Amino acid sequence: MSGWWQRPWGAIRRDLTAGERAGLRQGEQARRAHDVFAKRPPTHRNVVWEGDHKRVPVQVDVEGELVCPWVTWFIDCATKVIVVRRQPMKRISG
Repeated sequence: MSGWWQRPWGAIRRDLTAGERAGLRQGEQARRAHDVFAKRPPTHRNVVWEGDHKRVPVQVDVEGELVCPWVTWFIDCATKVIVVRRQPMKRISG
């Protein structure tokens, strides 16, 4: 039977990923062990890229309107170098 003192731990288990929990317990290296980023076997440059597209949780002024920008980037898996980055800030009409 669970008591009131156990409820916060249930919320932590529910709301944090396994990587986040590992990071809180053992540090950044433990958190990164749970990442899927850059887990491919080593190859030559430009053989494999990984991409990501995210909405940045900040607001910026674009022509008098506050918007949250989107960022898209691709990383070369062999060199871990960002090869393409795009930060569109203007609205597309249509």
